[in-house]
Order: sequence, then C-alpha cells, then structure tokens
Amino acid sequence: DSNKQWYRIDVEGKISEINFVEKNTLQIYPVPSDNYIQLSGDFVQYSVYNSDGKKVLEGNDYKSGQLVETSFFQPGVYFIIALDKLQKSWSGGFIKF
Repeated sequence: DSNKQWYRIDVEGKISEINFVEKNTLQIYPVPSDNYIQLSGDFVQYSVYNSDGKKVLEGNDYKSGQLVETSFFQPGVYFIIALDKLQKSWSGGFIKF
C-alpha cells in the first residue's frame, strides 16, 4: 500500500524512516500457521525474524510451495524477508499458534 510508511527502531530506541523503492509483499500461507508455512514464489534466500527482530531461521534455494518447518517456533508474530533470483527483496508476516 503506497499510503503506508515503514519505520525502524534500533536497540537504543532511535526511530528512522525506511524508504523502499519498491514494496513487494510476500504471500505466506496458511495464516495463522501451526507446524509449517509455504511461500508463493521461488527465492534464492530467505530469513525469518521474530517480533523482537531476532533471526530464528534462514534458508536457501526455496521453491514455491515447499514446506518451511515452524513447529519449533514459539507462538507469536514472525516476519520474513526473501530475495529472488533478480535480487529483488520480498517481505511478509505470519502468526504462529
């Protein structure tokens, strides 16, 4: 949505605006998730972060529809940043029960 603006808060509490040239939303399902998620697309790399910003999982060479194991995640909100073969960044989030 072009009406939304993203902000970053660092560990010292400093807030800064994040300007994306292009915002690409990653489709993630099922939401909410239980034991796995799937991403809509092929990606050379992806990283999953918890709501504290800590990286909890990363992977390479993801093929659309492949299962990503989430059974070991604590319940909460998670964010994913993925990079496609054209080096375009995609992001999305999901809730883990």
